Amino acid sequence: MTSDSGFSIQSGGPGLSGMFDAETPFRTIAAGRSATTGQADQSQDIERQTQLTRLRERDREVRDHEQAHVAAGGQHVRGGVQLELQKGPDGNVYAVGGSVNLDTAPVPGDPESTVEKARTVRRAALAPAEPSGQDRNVAAEASAMEAQARLELQTQTSREPGQNNQWPAELDPETAARSKPGARSTLTQRAVAGYTNQDFPPPGSGFNATA
Repeated sequence: MTSDSGFSIQSGGPGLSGMFDAETPFRTIAAGRSATTGQADQSQDIERQTQLTRLRERDREVRDHEQAHVAAGGQHVRGGVQLELQKGPDGNVYAVGGSVNLDTAPVPGDPESTVEKARTVRRAALAPAEPSGQDRNVAAEASAMEAQARLELQTQTSREPGQNNQWPAELDPETAARSKPGARSTLTQRAVAGYTNQDFPPPGSGFNATA
């Protein structure tokens, strides 16, 4: 059939089939782009969920770790838990680091009270399920403080008959040697500086000793 303009319109046959064949590549390209976009979105969702899972686990680990310090430190804790927070992809904030300030100074003029305080400090430092390297440093410092206090007690009681002047079993000779005058203060400065100079604490290592 021919129209007035002389343009041939076919209602079937090879001509019509050819028109559909010509459009097929365009439909394929559009479908390919849609599939690529869907894969990218899916990948982003997986990455987002993975990040959220890690943040939640880290938040729980940090809070449990620092709370263990607080619970065991008792009256020697200063200021409670300090948390370093990070905003997650869901808009919520999560704890990724933390610290607890603990008074580790000896009790002036009272070596017996210092012994008890040192024991509490050591328990607080080692209270978390997985103490960090810095936690163990603080515990070692507390042991040295206890050894020094026991040395002072021995000095006070050395002239009394029947007194046992042996070092307690939990304090090894190396710890006792470090308890000599001047040794403990050097250890304290080294332990504190070694911790507070860290830019970002590893998981659960936030434990500050203040003298």
